[in-house]
Amino acid sequence: MKDNKTYIIFIILLVLIVTFIIIIFNKDKDDYIYLESEIPVINIDNASSANQTIKNLYNDNKNIVNHEIYTNTDVYSLVLDIDYYSSDTGETLKSYVAYNISLTSEEILTKEELLDKFNISKNDVISSARKLLKQYYDEEVKEGYIEKNECSFEDYIFYIREIEDIYENTVLFVKNNELYGYIPFYKNSLFDDSDYFLDKEDLFKFKI
Repeated sequence: MKDNKTYIIFIILLVLIVTFIIIIFNKDKDDYIYLESEIPVINIDNASSANQTIKNLYNDNKNIVNHEIYTNTDVYSLVLDIDYYSSDTGETLKSYVAYNISLTSEEILTKEELLDKFNISKNDVISSARKLLKQYYDEEVKEGYIEKNECSFEDYIFYIREIEDIYENTVLFVKNNELYGYIPFYKNSLFDDSDYFLDKEDLFKFKI
C-alpha cells in the first residue's frame, strides 16, 4: 500500500514537472513580445540592447509612446508610435521605431533583411512612400493649404514634411503578412496644415 502511494506521488510530481517544462518551452517559443509594466519586451536572445532602447523611450518624459504588436506567419513586428514635443520650437514630432523578429532564426531583422524576405527593393519603398506623399501634396494644394507656385512637391517633402532621406526615414514593419512603412513627420508645419490631417487615420502609413 505504501509503495502504491509513493508511486502515485511520483507520477503526480512527474506530470507537474513535464507540464512546467511545456509551459516554459511554449513561452520561449510563442511569447516573442510581452509586456512588463506596460512596456514591451522582446523575448529572444541578443535583444538586450533593443529592450534597453525601448525602456529608455518609455521612460523619457518628453515622449508619449504607444505600441502595436503584429503577429504574422514568419515575422512578429513591434511598432512604437512616439510623440515628442519640443518646447523650444513648439513642434511635435511623430516618429516610429520598429523591431521585426524572424520566427525562423529568432533574430531581429535588419531593414535590408526584411526587404530581401519580401523580395522588395529600396526603390520600391521610395516609390510607395512618394506616392503617398504626392497624394497628400495634391490634396493640400487642392484644398488651399499650399500654393503650388510657392511650394513644389520636392519642397513639400524636404521643407514641409522635413524628410531628408525617404528610405532612411521610413520605418518598415509587417502586418497581415504584408510589408508596410511609416514616415516620421512633424504635426506642425510652416503652412499650418494640421487641420488637413484631423480626420485621417494612420497618417503617413503606406503599403509597399
